[in-house]
Amino acid sequence: MGGSGHGIGWKVMVGMETDESRKKLSHDARQPLNAIRLVTANLQARLSGALDPELAAWTAAKLEKIDRQVDRLAELLGRLD
Repeated sequence: MGGSGHGIGWKVMVGMETDESRKKLSHDARQPLNAIRLVTANLQARLSGALDPELAAWTAAKLEKIDRQVDRLAELLGRLD
């Protein structure tokens, strides 16, 4: 009887550690994502008037692609919480 109770408690503890690990991973991975978001926003603002229209459009498209990928990864990380 005592053995089965111990086993259940151990599984709960392992589950808690896993949840805590996932939350920590999610939190830690969001920090560089936030930095990437800030850099892309700053680049977009800084370069928008400094480039010829064709290069500005190309650059904006690339920066928007980066933003979409960052959002996608942030969404995946959100599922870990």
